[in-house]
Amino acid sequence: MCIRDSLYAGRFTDAEREFRTLRSLVGGGYNWYLGLTRLFTERPQEALAFFESIPADTGSAHRLAGRAVALCDLGREADARPLLEELVEVARDSPTTLITRAHAHCGKKDFVFEWFEQSLPARTRELQLEFPSPLYDAVRDDPRWEDILRRIGRSKEQVDAIDFSLDIAKAGLVD
Repeated sequence: MCIRDSLYAGRFTDAEREFRTLRSLVGGGYNWYLGLTRLFTERPQEALAFFESIPADTGSAHRLAGRAVALCDLGREADARPLLEELVEVARDSPTTLITRAHAHCGKKDFVFEWFEQSLPARTRELQLEFPSPLYDAVRDDPRWEDILRRIGRSKEQVDAIDFSLDIAKAGLVD
């Protein structure tokens, strides 16, 4: 199980509980994920506080992305714009879809798909892991999204074509 499963499945209350538990076990952290749970439960001001508490020296890209998406949700796009620009500079050379996720959430569809064109196939694996992120919800209705999913092997047709069955008795999952 991945620590993001509940978040990506839209079970935000469960996700928040899980991240708080992890935070208590390791003595801090998880502000990015806790901020996301607040963002997706329509509490952008609380999300902003979590994102602003991410240490700039260890999580500058996440701090920038988080602040930008929270400001977009607060209707402060003009304040988010320089953060998105700085995020591109800070994270440009790192293997991260954080740039596209933040831009997608802020409604910058053309930027997102232009970035995908420049970065695929080099970042295919990363996008395969991150495409369920709710931060991409604002671009899922764009026809270009289906093309991206096809190119990374995650279109509905490609997933449906996978021959998968599970015999729970053979797997030892039942007595």
